[in-house]
Amino acid sequence: MMAMDDPYQLLLDGKDAGVIELPVTWILDDYPYVIPEGSLPDPERLFKVYREEFDAAYAAGASITLTFHPQLVGRRSRFAQLEALVDYMRGKERVRFTTAEGLARYVKANAGR
Repeated sequence: MMAMDDPYQLLLDGKDAGVIELPVTWILDDYPYVIPEGSLPDPERLFKVYREEFDAAYAAGASITLTFHPQLVGRRSRFAQLEALVDYMRGKERVRFTTAEGLARYVKANAGR
């Protein structure tokens, strides 16, 4: 699906289909960056991409969905960068961390607004 950057309620013929899409994207997934033949093996460069994506979403009042694989980001050097990213995000006003279910509930409750 991935019709938008932000989560959305799926409509069929203009009616609620009962599905909330929480789009993901390769740019916010750690896998293509850090697989052995990946293009950004440096953890600092990887999380720079995430910070820039977060900053753009934050400026737009939007959300982002990051995808992490424990066998990739769970490495010590990458995990240290993940902690720094979370600290950076927490330093901003009005930032909320939630589960996919929590975000889906929020989108459903605010659909059409």
